[in-house]
Amino acid sequence: MMFVRGLEECDAAQVSALFNRVYGEDYFYPEIYLPSVIYHHNRTRRWQSVVALLGGHIVGHALLWRSSEDDRRAELAMIVVDPQARGQGVATRMGRHLCDLARRQHLAVLTIKMVASHVWTQRLGAALGFQATGLLLDYVDSPICHPARETAILGVLPLQALPLPLTGMPGDQPSWLAPLIEQFGAVSAGAAGDRAALTKITVQDDRLDLIIECANHFSLIEASRLSSTRMTHVWVRMDANLAMALSVLHQAGYADMGLALGPGRHWYWLLQRGFSGRSLQLHSPTARALLASVKQQALHAEAC
Repeated sequence: MMFVRGLEECDAAQVSALFNRVYGEDYFYPEIYLPSVIYHHNRTRRWQSVVALLGGHIVGHALLWRSSEDDRRAELAMIVVDPQARGQGVATRMGRHLCDLARRQHLAVLTIKMVASHVWTQRLGAALGFQATGLLLDYVDSPICHPARETAILGVLPLQALPLPLTGMPGDQPSWLAPLIEQFGAVSAGAAGDRAALTKITVQDDRLDLIIECANHFSLIEASRLSSTRMTHVWVRMDANLAMALSVLHQAGYADMGLALGPGRHWYWLLQRGFSGRSLQLHSPTARALLASVKQQALHAEAC
């Protein structure tokens, strides 16, 4: 009989071996190959791991990765199931256990990054109640779909109200936005230009990640002038300047990729410039609508 429980110190080596068995030596988070680090993160509560046991053997692992900036937010992550135990609801049992744990601990929200090459992870997210909100195309290198890059599908499970700052926004709304408004609700967009935070930029491999906290004319012109030879993901904090920001960034060749929950539990509009355009297996209707919108925007840009 299978059961799920919290991680104990003696489990760490078996969990590490399980990831090695499933992913080889190429899992995205290398900490998982260090049993002492697995236990340390659990002891300090940065991670809250659970394991699934079948016949006394560990056949699954999943965790809540607590945010270092927000103690009421966590990511459901590092989900792995022994190939010989698949099809028995192991991941779903672990996921429900962790979602229930998050509710008991009064967390405000859970997030998840599902991957396009694993349809089962997308189905798991949907079964647990996560709403797909955005795409990060060609986001990371992956042993699963090498030499292509892995696409991440962002999901959000609100445990408390998280309305979208969209009410009163001018212009037509894209079709993919309707199910997000239905899921999260909407409120008036906040005032623009009241934040002094600088635009943040990081480099991952050949990818640029740009976070625009204050979408004023100056920050948008800077973003539009970045080299178009590098794939760039842009996160724009949603406020009353959003419509203006999207107009400038669309003209610079950026395509809409949905929404993401960012620092401070604020909503951000996602855009991207540079991606492969390869076909993807997407389970969520919202994710499929987003991809269709991306292709339509790309065709429009070529026509112009």
